[in-house]
Amino acid sequence: YNGGNFENIIGGQDVKTDVSAWLFNVGAEAKVGPVGLFGEFTYATGDDNPDDTDFDGYMPLVGNGRGWSEIMGEGDLDIQASANSPGTRITNIWYVGGGADYNLTEKLKLTGSVWYANLIEKAQIDRPDENLGFEIDGKISYTLIENLKLDLYGAVLFAGDGTYKEDYDDAGKAEDPYELGLRLQMSF
Repeated sequence: YNGGNFENIIGGQDVKTDVSAWLFNVGAEAKVGPVGLFGEFTYATGDDNPDDTDFDGYMPLVGNGRGWSEIMGEGDLDIQASANSPGTRITNIWYVGGGADYNLTEKLKLTGSVWYANLIEKAQIDRPDENLGFEIDGKISYTLIENLKLDLYGAVLFAGDGTYKEDYDDAGKAEDPYELGLRLQMSF
């Protein structure tokens, strides 16, 4: 919960701002034989009017975020979220996601997940809708030797109207973003 008041000097005038914002997050994971299941739901308030003196958007602590999906939520590969998604600075969004992982062998693991995200307040962006989209993520992990793992990532975002898409095909239709990546990870 963020709450209280703060004062700013804007344009030579003393402006008092009332803050009342909150975040709710719940997640669960379970192991069912060789399959791991996981899920998460998050709701963080957004500011409905950036021009008034009430601030309703949840403000996370700087440096206190974590990735929740590969494209919309700055997953494992990069620190760039899709347009209009807050990424790891969770504010003005609700999202839900879940997935599973399965160890095919002692060294090979498959992971897949699906995510849906929506903005709370459209007032913070210049878009026709709050829908950020539906994302599918996949990962194949292979342990080369002890403490050395190779990960292959793939993700696609079926972007909603709340996500700005600037790449267009020949028919004038916006293309959905995707991400492919390879990571070599060493543990100590």
